[in-house]
Amino acid sequence: MMFSARQAPFTISAAIAMALQPILLTLSKGPQGFFEYSVGSATLFCEILKLVFSAAGLCVLLVRQPELKGSVLSARPWREFGQFFVPSVIYFVNNNLVFVILQALDPSTFQLVSQTKTIFTGLLFRFMLKRRLTIFQWTALFFLGCGTACSQIPEAKAEDAHHLTQLSSQTAETGHVGGLGDLRFPAMVGVLITLFTAVLSSLAGVYNELLLKGRVTAPLHWQNMQMYIHGVWLNFAFMMMYDGAVIRSSGVFHGYTWVTWAAILCNASVGITVSAVLKYCDNIARVYAHSIAMLVVMLVSVPLFGLALTAQLIIALLLVTASTLQYNIPMEYDSKFDQIEQVAPKTV
Repeated sequence: MMFSARQAPFTISAAIAMALQPILLTLSKGPQGFFEYSVGSATLFCEILKLVFSAAGLCVLLVRQPELKGSVLSARPWREFGQFFVPSVIYFVNNNLVFVILQALDPSTFQLVSQTKTIFTGLLFRFMLKRRLTIFQWTALFFLGCGTACSQIPEAKAEDAHHLTQLSSQTAETGHVGGLGDLRFPAMVGVLITLFTAVLSSLAGVYNELLLKGRVTAPLHWQNMQMYIHGVWLNFAFMMMYDGAVIRSSGVFHGYTWVTWAAILCNASVGITVSAVLKYCDNIARVYAHSIAMLVVMLVSVPLFGLALTAQLIIALLLVTASTLQYNIPMEYDSKFDQIEQVAPKTV
């Protein structure tokens, strides 16, 4: 069950952080709708912040519970450290492929196709983690994918193409993707790459859960630290490769505002809370947290950014709500549902 009393705080915290993330990123843009700061440096600072937070959390934990010192390192620490490189590099590749995809697809189509990660996560969850899902839970995942996809169905508007043009200009201006702004792909290629990123995202999540739960006694902060160390050097190399010229000419903090730092803090919170969900819940809870957060963002965007409340969004909310309830229904409840109580005949 995903929302037990013990697991609910992790899932809810992840959903809140995921919901705040795109709102803060949107507010961090400049008046022209571009990111006026180096996106590469912001991503790097996010990884550094997660690493510092995890290190501080580990120190506090060991001071309070010194008996846990023996459970920090595994029998083969360098092997474990190398294993955490796998999810780190998958997340790194997946995040940067998004910029390539948006050269071929409009944002709505991208979001629509991305919802296939729900099914991929369920399949990997079954075959990699050997976790069995009931027929009710598989159906719930199907409805979850339909609900989140439904929220992205509105007809393409001219503004979407304009947004795509802005994004291409923005990446070229910041140097975040460098020459990728000149790449052009047919829409079908964009769809195929999106499916590939959905598989990557699902694989990284399931593999990371496998590592986090592989040593149950290991502190979560220590496990996170190993992954974040890889994230720091990967993002530093990427930042210097594509944002190096901008940083050398304008400085690493050029364009930063308090909203930028709030977005970085929120991004770090997403990474940490998702790790907690994977450690103490599972990947299915992560998928639900992401879908719920996406719909919350769309609802908040109605008054905040002046977006229209569409019929598609209302249907999506109903489907996701029903899916969440169905996934969490205990098996024994089904045998008791809608049963006619047998009344003994009265004796005269």
